[in-house]
Amino acid sequence: ISITALSDANGRITTSAFNALPVGTTFYAYATLEGYSSQKMAMEILPSLGSSTPQLVIVAPGNRSHREAFITWQTNLDTTSGVVRFRVKGTTSWTNATDHSSHIIQVLNNNNMQEYRAHRVALINLSSNTEYEYQVGNGSVWSPIQTFKTSPFNQDTSMLFIADPQATGAAGYDGMAALINAALTKNPDISLTLLGGDVVEDTNMYAHWQGLNSRLAEQLAKMRFSSASGNHDVIRDYGDPFNWAFTGPNNGTGATLGANYSFIVGNAIVAVIDTETPSSFPAQKEWLINTMNASDRTFKIVLMHRSVYPAFNQDLHIRDWYETMDAANVDLVLSGHDHLYARTAMAANEKVAVGDGPVYVIGGSAGNKFYASTNLENRPWIDVLYEEQNNVYSLIDIVGDELIFTAYALIGG
Repeated sequence: ISITALSDANGRITTSAFNALPVGTTFYAYATLEGYSSQKMAMEILPSLGSSTPQLVIVAPGNRSHREAFITWQTNLDTTSGVVRFRVKGTTSWTNATDHSSHIIQVLNNNNMQEYRAHRVALINLSSNTEYEYQVGNGSVWSPIQTFKTSPFNQDTSMLFIADPQATGAAGYDGMAALINAALTKNPDISLTLLGGDVVEDTNMYAHWQGLNSRLAEQLAKMRFSSASGNHDVIRDYGDPFNWAFTGPNNGTGATLGANYSFIVGNAIVAVIDTETPSSFPAQKEWLINTMNASDRTFKIVLMHRSVYPAFNQDLHIRDWYETMDAANVDLVLSGHDHLYARTAMAANEKVAVGDGPVYVIGGSAGNKFYASTNLENRPWIDVLYEEQNNVYSLIDIVGDELIFTAYALIGG
């Protein structure tokens, strides 16, 4: 069999000519131009990644975290259908959620480009502050039964904040797992986890996601995660693996490589900003001001990866976001990227007392990578700085009309 196809202006050919070839088939391809030919390159038809059994199951809050949730997972390409069946814990009757979408994800696996299918199902009309059991699958193959709990509404609530696990394999996620377990020991009623980005070292690498799943499968399927998109999550301008794992409601600008959306939890609204798509900054800034000022929630929280007031990096193109935080009346700005812990309160680009302007927190490291502060003489905003090489987690407790933020370093367990 010989097939000839004409490339586009970028030298790229898209063809379905190989769809019928069985796995293991080797074929040869070469390019010709004006009578000259390239060398022949041997290529092999590879199997898709994954299987019909779901893996990397992740629960995320919906627009109203007390009533809605998203569940995502991975399978092989042949598994095109997806359903979540769920029930209130302690009951026996299942409800099927069939608001299903899927997407083919390309990743590198052992230096080969391969694919898997990502699935996403939305759960709606849930009851607040209620524990649910659920399974994901295709109607015949199911994941084990897992549980998650919706947020309370107009009641006291607690959230966990961690940043930058950024690992390549299972062992690299030991720190993140230890932080989650320590936080749950402090407060078993944590409603959900806010993650400051850089979930994996390289979003293109399948092994990195496998490492995350290997170490944190139980927590990911239970805790409900909302993550900002870091530079490693949309590396080389490709964010599909991240966006189809750590998903969110479709209520942002729609103009970003990574995550941009908002949701309410208890008496707070959380807005997630993508700092990795500077071309979208004008749209995101306008969206943030409008979203926060239209909300009736008492506390306004922003989750983003790069820091407006960093202690290590020097992301000058992020600095003027302080104007937007002021205009949006934000109370708390959570970020990562610096792999250390720092905190300050600022208004109009000047240091103020807590309560007189947004409090900016860099969340420390949930992985094995730590940085030390630099150039502090030119960072007058720094108030609290912790740069010991210990993993850090923070609890955000909303109690009545107070937001209490407490950071912990995990030292020797």
